[in-house]
Amino acid sequence: MSAARVIVNDLLEDEAGDAQRYLAGLPEREISLRSAVAPGDGMTAPMRVVLHKADHNGEWVTHLENMQTGGEFYGHYFGRDYAAAVVDYKQRCKKLGVAPESGEEFLESLTEAKSPKMKALKDNRVELEPRERKEVMRRKAVWHHGKDGKETPAVWKAVVRGKTYYVCNTHRAAAVKPTLKAAIRSFDFIKTTS
Repeated sequence: MSAARVIVNDLLEDEAGDAQRYLAGLPEREISLRSAVAPGDGMTAPMRVVLHKADHNGEWVTHLENMQTGGEFYGHYFGRDYAAAVVDYKQRCKKLGVAPESGEEFLESLTEAKSPKMKALKDNRVELEPRERKEVMRRKAVWHHGKDGKETPAVWKAVVRGKTYYVCNTHRAAAVKPTLKAAIRSFDFIKTTS
């Protein structure tokens, strides 16, 4: 984990949230963040908080991201003030009731953001290796779609342009992860969308 990532993680975990104290010595200021996903209900779609640089002008901005459409809305803009953007990101996560991402979730967020479209994943689907299938079944990330309700893996694998992706999905939502462990962890949320 980079020194910058450690500093931002410490800031996100500190209840006081004195951003300047943490960020004064930040060696790189290009750290985008994505929170955990808040499940939707009958009235709202699943969503998460995103902090990134705006494409058109390079300003730091926080948005709510709709996980069904991929659209971003309710942007808060902070110019070049990364510290203020991190504080806003943290406050929005708290208000939405989700954990700010850190460590391993950061890698997962980047993979999700850069992952291929679902059609490409489905077209390049490959069988789970026996040990992978066994782990999915052992951890109970399963659907009951087999004969007589027999358990089947809820995680599948695709290899696109030489990169492996693990997918857990329903017709309403999908989690595309870089590791089998991460895809298995996403099952608890994904099953709420079935």
